[in-house]
Amino acid sequence: MIGACQEGEEIEISQCCIQSSHIVGLLSSAVESVPVKEGHISNSMVKVVRDTGCNTVIAREKFVDESCLTGEVRTLKLLNGTVRKCPCAMIEIDTPFFQGVVHALVVQDPLFDLFIGNIEGARDPNDPDPNWNVSDFSDEKPFRGAVETRSQKLKRGNH
Repeated sequence: MIGACQEGEEIEISQCCIQSSHIVGLLSSAVESVPVKEGHISNSMVKVVRDTGCNTVIAREKFVDESCLTGEVRTLKLLNGTVRKCPCAMIEIDTPFFQGVVHALVVQDPLFDLFIGNIEGARDPNDPDPNWNVSDFSDEKPFRGAVETRSQKLKRGNH
């Protein structure tokens, strides 16, 4: 666990490891020991952290298409107590910890590209999907609003 993200309405807000000089110094040794996996946000390869101290998803802004923004804004409290307002988006993610469409807070400068908190269906950080393979992804596939998960593909018989 490197963050403590708690998303809420008022001041019971999301707390996450967001890059700033205050936090990077505080977390430098913790960040070195964080298991970082590869994954995807839509058509982009990203660095993913499964954060058990978080109850939401945090995505780096540059990987979120503007058309995915919901118009909603939520409050995010950083580890150092700083509070930010963040836009929300519905994004498609494909990682060893979770595959599907998720509600995410969009942040300009997180320590990693994608944080997956304790959301329904997320795998334990010590139990990533052993069948997940980064090479299953193709840059060539266009992003479509409809999502077909890996398990749906397997059920359909296309491996």
